[in-house]
Amino acid sequence: MDKCTILLENSRSELLSTQIEHGLSLLIEVNNKKLIFDVGSTGIFYNNAKLMNIKLNDIQSIILSHSHYDHCSGLLSYLEKERIENLYVGKDFFKPKYALNDSTITYLGCGFDKKYLENNKVKIHEINTLFEIEESLYIVTNFKQHYEHEQIPQRFVHGELSNLEKDSFSDEVALIKKRKDGLTLIVGCAHRGILSIIKSINALFELDIDTVIGGVHLKDVSTQHLEKTNKELINLGIKKTYFCHCSGKRITEHLRQNSSIEANQVATGDIILL
Repeated sequence: MDKCTILLENSRSELLSTQIEHGLSLLIEVNNKKLIFDVGSTGIFYNNAKLMNIKLNDIQSIILSHSHYDHCSGLLSYLEKERIENLYVGKDFFKPKYALNDSTITYLGCGFDKKYLENNKVKIHEINTLFEIEESLYIVTNFKQHYEHEQIPQRFVHGELSNLEKDSFSDEVALIKKRKDGLTLIVGCAHRGILSIIKSINALFELDIDTVIGGVHLKDVSTQHLEKTNKELINLGIKKTYFCHCSGKRITEHLRQNSSIEANQVATGDIILL
């Protein structure tokens, strides 16, 4: 059975023995094959998997949604325990990422480079276009900006410290699970804007996205921003959402009160059938 298991996000579900942190890690099982989408900040997703009776010693491929630490740095711990063959990332993934607050600069990057991966015999796949990683499962990137209110905060920058530039999150990738009757979108943070990502992907497939899983970076946006997003999710034909991580709870509550969308708030330990 195809499914998505939340190995890690910011909160716990009813499996209270799990550990949590600011981060995201999802186990994707499609066609009896397992892949990991994001690996959290420190690698505690690995122990959480054990508590869920899930073995991760047969993982061959990991996909990283973008190179922020809370989605990637857990790879350092994972590779001390297990080996993988393939790592899938977007373009510009290895540009260091920072947060710029007044005169203070904070490193937010993944914590490793290409040489580290090569030393661990991991093959790097840089995704520049639509890529079918398994039958009916696609990695998607190159999201266009379609909505004026979906702006990336100025504080997110990348590059060398001597030449920092605004981060456009060109490295952001997402997953699409193709079903007979629609598409399921799996995102890490949706820094490019969840609506823009949906609209960009819908242009690539005959079917449209009707289900969204993951983080959508709406925790700190204005009420007006939430209302615009709510309205457009309805217009785009979204029927189910499973938000977590950086999404905040307000968007799920807003959808429950003001739309017919089945809005779910999910947490570490939850399983979603794909």
